[in-house]
Amino acid sequence: MNRKHLPRPQDAVSASELAEMGVCERRVLLAQRHGHWRTTAQQRAMRRGLDAHARFHRDGLAAREASGRRRRWISLTSWGRWVLDICSRLAWTLSKLFVGTADRLRPPGEGP
Repeated sequence: MNRKHLPRPQDAVSASELAEMGVCERRVLLAQRHGHWRTTAQQRAMRRGLDAHARFHRDGLAAREASGRRRRWISLTSWGRWVLDICSRLAWTLSKLFVGTADRLRPPGEGP
């Protein structure tokens, strides 16, 4: 068998992987000593990303605030709303018939 095609041991590290680790270690060392250097384009991109995150956070807070104000006791589908509307109108009609105070009662959804 050719030596070039021998299986590599599981814990072996290639020369290119060692070179990558060396470069990475140098970058970490330089960043620690001298700080991170970013180009103007990188700084602009970072600012745009931070602004987008802040905008998303504000929108999320506003949506949560708005949903808290109009909280319903039940979540209905369109079919459920239709059934609820029919039931409430039926209840209004029955109360009008049995109580006899039609002049004081208004159908649901109609203001004063």
